[in-house]
Amino acid sequence: MFNDLSTWFVPGVDSEVRHHFAINTCNGCHSTQETGTFFTQITPRFAFEEASLSPFLTGVTVRDPVTGVTRTFNELGRRKADLTSVVCR
Repeated sequence: MFNDLSTWFVPGVDSEVRHHFAINTCNGCHSTQETGTFFTQITPRFAFEEASLSPFLTGVTVRDPVTGVTRTFNELGRRKADLTSVVCR
């Protein structure tokens, strides 16, 4: 089945619940509307070339496609902070 990476529209569901559900699915995480990412989180590359990382990984602010709320993502920064809080106590 083809995945068109469309935005999750779920009538009657709280917007924060919809958002958190969406970014934990293929459609949400790999979506320009939801995370500012054009499908791949790490761009394909040729041997010995540097790969580019998506804005979702490195830092981007986008508008929620359903509510218009501004959301900021920096997944690598978030993971670093989470790991630091656990390891560096």
